[in-house]
Amino acid sequence: MVETFMLKTSVKTSSPKNEALAIRLVGYNPNRPISSGGITNYIQQLAANLQNLESSFQLQGAEVQQLFRVYPYCRGEILHIPMIMGAQVLLTRRFNPAVVTVHDLGGLLFPSDFTNRKLVDKVVFRLALSGMRRATHILADSLYTKMTLIKHLAIPENKITAIPLGVDHAHFTPQDKAYARSQLATRFGLFFPENQPTLLYVGSELPRKNLGVLWQALNHLRKSYPKALLLKVGKPGGAFRERTMREIEQFNVSEAVHFLDEVADEHLPLFYSAADILIQPSLYEGFSLPTVEAMACGCPVLAARATCLPEVIGEGGIFFDPYSFEELAMLIESLYQDEWKKKFLREYGQKQALKYDWATVANQTLGVYYKIAEANIMNHPKKRIGF
Repeated sequence: MVETFMLKTSVKTSSPKNEALAIRLVGYNPNRPISSGGITNYIQQLAANLQNLESSFQLQGAEVQQLFRVYPYCRGEILHIPMIMGAQVLLTRRFNPAVVTVHDLGGLLFPSDFTNRKLVDKVVFRLALSGMRRATHILADSLYTKMTLIKHLAIPENKITAIPLGVDHAHFTPQDKAYARSQLATRFGLFFPENQPTLLYVGSELPRKNLGVLWQALNHLRKSYPKALLLKVGKPGGAFRERTMREIEQFNVSEAVHFLDEVADEHLPLFYSAADILIQPSLYEGFSLPTVEAMACGCPVLAARATCLPEVIGEGGIFFDPYSFEELAMLIESLYQDEWKKKFLREYGQKQALKYDWATVANQTLGVYYKIAEANIMNHPKKRIGF
């Protein structure tokens, strides 16, 4: 079960003494369009859905400047930092109360992800981890992420609330496979061989994404399906493309992998609907939004039995040992051939995906804001959070 902070009453009546909360969300820009991926999407979706709630609060944006400065910012506002990088500002003690969202601890648990990063980025990340410990409250994308915060950073459990991410269900919805493939053929020049599996991976090429096992499984699969292909959607996420190209050449699948680094948000549902199976082989995820987007679009999911993935996917997918390319290849082949199993996963996947929506994320996040405000009044009766 995913732990969440549930509101028992309308958020409007939860406001302490009916005062308007003043919330300063770092990175929020009301003029920036909502995208479907990354931290920007989280910020813009959270802000848009907060403003749809019937409640008394004021939400404004801010930026982190010169490492330790937040501008604009007024003392007493609830400062919400939507990712670890930025939390270093809390080392100055000038920003209280403050909320930090932690999407994952990959940078801490998998240092290889930072191999090609500049020294200054590595230093700032360490400073941000220290600053995060001073936050009034932390939001985690999953219960697993919450437990990693407790285990690896000794954050008190009562300072962390697990709030899963959301999916725009008006956008991520099943489409006819033939239509989706024809659209991708026209827009991206893709060719889909008949009676051959089309696999999909959406994400970066960071070492913890464990793509080596995917290339090996694809190589093994092509012994039975010589024209099987894999669509790899998303940028490398650093200087890892050269490493990826060496691996696909090593495992003799260069012709089978199609890289699509630049895919507009509007086209992602086409990829999920056109694919036979989404593969998520990652060794570590804090939430794994692509798996939920795939389920929402009716795409069967095969995911590594690791970290938060079983928690997030539930019965909406099938799990494999992330260190066994043989098991992955076997599951791909058997699932591709089993129409009943694919139908089952489509149905259960869509039901599972419905558990994740941005309105719920906003409602639960606002509940945390009010909880902080109420605690502040109890601890400091003469102080008020708000304008």
